[in-house]
Amino acid sequence: MIKKPLRILVAEDNQMNLELVCYMLEQMNFDYCVAEDGAGAVDIFKKDHISLILMDCHMAGMDGFQATQEIRRIESEASDGRHVPIVALTAKAIMGDKKKCLEIGMDDYLSKPFKFDQLKGLLNKWLALENLSTALPGQDEIASDAAENNETPNVDFQSVEAVIKDPEIIKKLMRLYIEQTRLYIDDICSAADNNDRKKLKFAAHALKSSSATLGIKKVAQTCQEIEFWQPEKGMLSIPLLVSRLTEEFAAAVPVLQDYVKRLGE
Repeated sequence: MIKKPLRILVAEDNQMNLELVCYMLEQMNFDYCVAEDGAGAVDIFKKDHISLILMDCHMAGMDGFQATQEIRRIESEASDGRHVPIVALTAKAIMGDKKKCLEIGMDDYLSKPFKFDQLKGLLNKWLALENLSTALPGQDEIASDAAENNETPNVDFQSVEAVIKDPEIIKKLMRLYIEQTRLYIDDICSAADNNDRKKLKFAAHALKSSSATLGIKKVAQTCQEIEFWQPEKGMLSIPLLVSRLTEEFAAAVPVLQDYVKRLGE
């Protein structure tokens, strides 16, 4: 019997996070396919031979939890006894999230932002690989010296350079982040104005994830405060938090743009 090649399914609706995961998989020479929501992941699972699924938990429409339950239902009704490992991708793997991931049928979890070696370790664990590269190409090198004279307590460029060694990929992600964040902030402002807590929480969660991945710490922290806002906790009001978020992003944009410019020199 011919053994089918390994194929990873990435279910992620945050474009910047998706680009980063795919970059890591490419560096490990994995064949992969992508789905932008849970329904798409289920559809691909039905049609394709998938070795492992990297499943974002919080996606619009059918989320990662619902998709996992549907995939496990399909497996339970099949006659081959196959069980595809599903690794949850969570923006913050708090104990409640970890427990929920395992209870609904996921096998493991990876908290964002994660590093190359963390993803590699999980793939080794669940796919029983022995020769998977243990480091990114050129990991001992510095991607650029762009951050040396442009350090800021609000943006940690080294966290990005520790994962990505190609300056062109870094520039692409930075530009994508700025473009994507403007849309998320529009959604957050609109949700706050309309007192739409569900939409507000979802947009803040998504922006928190991509901001943390790129080391944009203040934006990520404020998004977390918005996501888990509870009036009885004596926290700042939502309008004040949204105003602070807008100001923090506005302050980060020229820093990111200057960094991108310096990478191209």
